[in-house]
Amino acid sequence: MFRSYLKTAIRSLLRHRFFSFINIFGLAVAMALSMVIIMLVADQMTYDRYNTKRNRIYRLNTIPEGPDGALNEYATTTLPLKQELLDNYTGVEKAVRIMRGFGNLWLEMEQNVNIPIAGYYADAEILDVFEYELEYGDSRTALIEPYSVVLTKKAAKKLFKQENPIGEVFKVGEEGPYKVTGVLKETKNKSHIPFEALASISTVKSLEAQNKYGKNLDNWYNYTAGWVYVLLEEGKQPKDIQAALTKIEQKHFTTLANPDTQRKVKYKLQQLMNITPGPFINNLWLEQLAYHVSVDVVTILVGVLALIIFSGLTIVSQTWRAVFVNPADNLKGD
Repeated sequence: MFRSYLKTAIRSLLRHRFFSFINIFGLAVAMALSMVIIMLVADQMTYDRYNTKRNRIYRLNTIPEGPDGALNEYATTTLPLKQELLDNYTGVEKAVRIMRGFGNLWLEMEQNVNIPIAGYYADAEILDVFEYELEYGDSRTALIEPYSVVLTKKAAKKLFKQENPIGEVFKVGEEGPYKVTGVLKETKNKSHIPFEALASISTVKSLEAQNKYGKNLDNWYNYTAGWVYVLLEEGKQPKDIQAALTKIEQKHFTTLANPDTQRKVKYKLQQLMNITPGPFINNLWLEQLAYHVSVDVVTILVGVLALIIFSGLTIVSQTWRAVFVNPADNLKGD
């Protein structure tokens, strides 16, 4: 009986070669895309899962208000928010500022060789909050002093010949010299924050004094310069921190000193596990170093396209058979 079914299937495929090819090819493409999406989603679901404090870590996002209402949500926020929360409110155990601008294009070594590197300025607490382990250096002091920098293992190999480059110095463009105070362990852990180097955020104060940077660390009206993450105290809920954020909004944004250049903002908590995978919002991390996929959009798009293609092929196939195929042949075949 199985052989009979097999022969019937082969005859049907050969009789309708064109439609059979399109259906089989379409099914193969759909299955391949489905496998790619499944692998992509599975990879996305591994980001930040290594962190034992992940359920208490939140990013503070910003929703600016325009003339016609709220604008799109930003992953970045106003950097003074960190100290305001720690000094005047309870519920936050630690807070981390991460500021863009370090590295960018190239490093100048002693041999005048330009080597590209990408990184950020960050508070010393970043190593503890995100559980970045150091292979060389002391995590308690690595990002305290100005012009100190922590490198990934890969970046350290790219920049220096020696295994342990602690104490080595280099310049970033016209900035520096920077001193290597830590090298991260090479692990399989995946973080949604892509970087090759982290410089101490205390460096920014020095650069501001030299007029190389604007006064962003204390600027309540610049919500695009960097990111702020908070580690909640044990037992605290997001609603507790959101209440504090609402008070801060009222304190700093009820009345604007310069409405033409300043905007009111609202703050929103985003849990670490909802960042990757997560929604597309403004000022995500560098796209060339980390990808963010809107799983819902991709899945729905592929599903709709597959539905349209197979529905169309089925309609065309049945219409063709109804018009051109002799019903008596169908009966003979049956």
